[in-house]
Amino acid sequence: MTSTVEQILDSAESQIRIGGYNSFSVNDIATAINIKNSNIQQHFPEKADLAFAVVFRYRNQVNQALEQIERDYTNIEERLYHYASFFERAIILDNKICPCTMLGAEIDVLPSEIQTEVKQFFLDNISWLSKAIFSGKKDATLRSQQLIASLDGAALLSKLLGDPGIITQLIARFIKDSHR
Repeated sequence: MTSTVEQILDSAESQIRIGGYNSFSVNDIATAINIKNSNIQQHFPEKADLAFAVVFRYRNQVNQALEQIERDYTNIEERLYHYASFFERAIILDNKICPCTMLGAEIDVLPSEIQTEVKQFFLDNISWLSKAIFSGKKDATLRSQQLIASLDGAALLSKLLGDPGIITQLIARFIKDSHR
């Protein structure tokens, strides 16, 4: 059985993935999971506390998944495919975008602790890609940034145009080009 805290975090993450920081409220979450607002505020006194917890949890989940990819696959193409599939699955299965991407778009208006955690999420991804995918390339950091920007952009475009094929085609292209 899922704990109340996990239900709160799941609901908040879902709402952030749809519309960012300003798209969710304690009231909406309470209604969605059928609890009182005060139950949420016992765990997360402020909205910023809840958003921080969502990003912190998501960042840790992704970092664990990246470690698993690195352990399970030695082939660069397989690693690239499994990394990119995070973005693809989010669009195809949920029609939602990474919560850190959504929050990144509104970084200037977020509380500072959330800004720091969102930035760290992207720095973690850049670091992992630089060593696990682009290791040995003199422009590994730039390639990592380009990949993330392309996948985030493709996810947004797929959602906007209602065409998940956009991100699928981009992933295939990146894998094909990974030989270069």
